[in-house]
Amino acid sequence: MTSIETVSLQDARRVIDAGEKRAQELGQPSNIAVVDAGGTSSPMPAWTTH
Repeated sequence: MTSIETVSLQDARRVIDAGEKRAQELGQPSNIAVVDAGGTSSPMPAWTTH
């Protein structure tokens, strides 16, 4: 049997926050999204950093 771990909305936001911070440190625009195991975007929007 295969099991798939899930992330909470809080965890997904932490991942996005860390990605935004790193993009800003690098001075690079970035698209950041949290997706499920099949590659489908989560219900929350993807953020674009500038």
